[in-house]
Amino acid sequence: LTGDIQVRDSRDSRSVWYHPGCRVELTCNGTVLGYAGILHPAPAEEYEIRRPALVAEIDFSVLFQAHETGRHQSGYESPSVYPDSLFEVSVILPDDAGTEGPADTILSMQRTEIKEVRFLTVYRGQPLPENQKSASYAIRLGRSDRTLEGDELQNILDAVVAELKQSGYDLR
Repeated sequence: LTGDIQVRDSRDSRSVWYHPGCRVELTCNGTVLGYAGILHPAPAEEYEIRRPALVAEIDFSVLFQAHETGRHQSGYESPSVYPDSLFEVSVILPDDAGTEGPADTILSMQRTEIKEVRFLTVYRGQPLPENQKSASYAIRLGRSDRTLEGDELQNILDAVVAELKQSGYDLR
């Protein structure tokens, strides 16, 4: 496969096979490959499965097509000799919200300097209200042709913060 396989929270409650809130969608280059999650207690009881089980629906025709499309393309990119810069940001989310929203917001900016946005952790507790949580993300910035200057990094971070606020995410 060329491209990254993305795992996103999928709260679709139409399937009777998945435990509510415990299903993810698997995509590659925007194409849905399938779903995976924890088996719902009702079918587990029906089939006498006594322990938690993972179930998955994979569309193998789509998976094989994605493989064939990219099998002759190299995904290799030589590492940069210029250092990346790492930053962390934390946002406040409703307790029942998934954590993919802020990362998707940052990536949707399509800044070439943003190399990676990675979810780090969730915090619940004081001083946050009971119905809120804090989600933290690591952001890796860099270029392959030169080192980013301090003012450039600050401008990118300011743009990230502005985009998060505009999308309704408050910083912690």
